[in-house]
Amino acid sequence: MSMLFAGDESGNLSFAFSQGGTPYFVLALVGFEDPNQVYARVEQFRRARGLVRREFSFHEIKSQRLKERLLQFLATLPLTAWVLVVKKADLAEPYRLMPNKTLYAFFLSEAIAQIPPLYRKKRNLILDEYDSSGELFLELGRLFKTRGIERGFKKIVAKRSSSETLIQIADLIAGATFRKFTKGNDRYFDLIRDQVIVAEFPKTQKPPS
Repeated sequence: MSMLFAGDESGNLSFAFSQGGTPYFVLALVGFEDPNQVYARVEQFRRARGLVRREFSFHEIKSQRLKERLLQFLATLPLTAWVLVVKKADLAEPYRLMPNKTLYAFFLSEAIAQIPPLYRKKRNLILDEYDSSGELFLELGRLFKTRGIERGFKKIVAKRSSSETLIQIADLIAGATFRKFTKGNDRYFDLIRDQVIVAEFPKTQKPPS
């Protein structure tokens, strides 16, 4: 199996900060050089610890010790993560007026643009299922055109995280990054720092019209 990408997010898109809107929104897109090796090694990790049916979700795992072991384990896998960190409080009004699907697609296009085209070319990207209607992918295609971003990926598909190990790995990386930026806590992020390329948004650019 050739190189494969998987993505997941942490945080939400709400700007109602006093009512549960998170200060940051994080998208992690992870490239796996040898997906078959990753699947096999994760399965071994699960079996050795009696976690065969456990979904790995950063925010759902309450044990700090298990989180540390998981992130230490990820550091041994052949992967590279491109992570977009959005500071929502710094976004201009046009972003705040976008429908959630459009805003998600915009940030997804921005995250994809961080990955060098050579890595994306003819690869597949598996995302956690954010929208089952298919409208998200239509928005994403429109944004690729209007923003002049090369899609690169042969296929972009959505799956439930519960059935896809690679998405769960993206969840762990997104969660560790989210914790770093929201809490100033590097405890988990430091374990995978060498495998993560972080891009912060907004940059010094005009918002979309």
